[in-house]
Amino acid sequence: MPLPAHHLTLAWLADRFRAFATLGLHYFPDEADRGRFERLRRYSAELAALIDDRDEAAIAAAYGRDAGVHTPMASIAWRVTTADGVELWRTRYVGDELMPDLLADAGKLLQAPVPERPVMLTDSRALALPGPHTHVALYEVVSALEARDVSAAWPEPDSDLQKALRAGGAARPPAPEDGGQEGPTVVSAAAGTICERIAALAAEGAAASGDSYQVERFTQVRRLAENIIIETVEYEPLSEYALNIDIAATGAGVVFFDDRRRVLLVQRSDTGHWGMPEGACDVGESWVATAVREMREEIGVRVDPETLTLVNVFDNRAVTPEKLSIPIAAVFTARLDAAPDDLAINHEVRQVMWVTAQELVHLDLWPGHRAKIGAALDTK
Repeated sequence: MPLPAHHLTLAWLADRFRAFATLGLHYFPDEADRGRFERLRRYSAELAALIDDRDEAAIAAAYGRDAGVHTPMASIAWRVTTADGVELWRTRYVGDELMPDLLADAGKLLQAPVPERPVMLTDSRALALPGPHTHVALYEVVSALEARDVSAAWPEPDSDLQKALRAGGAARPPAPEDGGQEGPTVVSAAAGTICERIAALAAEGAAASGDSYQVERFTQVRRLAENIIIETVEYEPLSEYALNIDIAATGAGVVFFDDRRRVLLVQRSDTGHWGMPEGACDVGESWVATAVREMREEIGVRVDPETLTLVNVFDNRAVTPEKLSIPIAAVFTARLDAAPDDLAINHEVRQVMWVTAQELVHLDLWPGHRAKIGAALDTK
């Protein structure tokens, strides 16, 4: 039975506050900000406890193990057509193993060709799952095995993602929302009280913090905490779902082409490297929504999500030896006709320029970007 919408939206709200807390604690906070983000983490657990079978202390302990850059997690789903015409699903989370290795292993188990790219991108929210936000790269394969042999070679995983896809039958799952104006979250009076405390904490942090990045984080937290409507809502505890899964972080970028097939590059303010505009996904965002937001923030370009074409989902660990904080990145292409001086770059970008494929060879690119931009060029 599908979960009531107000159960899901409260679970997702708690997940977003949790992510903000983890990010704030990761990016070198001073003592005062550390205390504020630790309080935010506790409030997040308190919110989650309103709809969870586990008690608040257990949830808080799980949240306390969070570390690093907190984004939606990465996963892979295969829709398998067997030799006897049965449609099956198989899923894997992307952790320490590289995506190309996971895809190759699946090909061996299923006796199927390894697909070049996903047929679609979706996420756990489109699948109405209450657990930590997870991005899904969905592949379709035809197996040489019959259904019983697939089940013997690769038993069905016991995960919420696997169960949700199986429950949906053979059809492709729905696509996630691609951004836009967020409506308010309907919450109970008890949840509203917690949100009020979060809003007050965030207002304090935005006013007192000396770190501009943390100020922006607190501002976003306050906006989220205040964007609620209190109604008479009763929550039934959800059955247990995974609270901690050590899964790779996700990001998204766009390779822009002009009518001369040149590529738009941005130069990073921090290192001086060149590359496509990209960034980490925020919990609550689809891969496409991240791409849209990052383009607006970094270079002032408002991209219509419908104009983005997926190149592929890349594992940065497979295309560069450099250790990056965001291992898994969805890369899109889009058309742009704009002079560099017409773009509204932010503080993360030193300058922008259009370059040809030949000029790319001589530039110092951000790790992994040469392979990803090259793949985008191959699609044109």
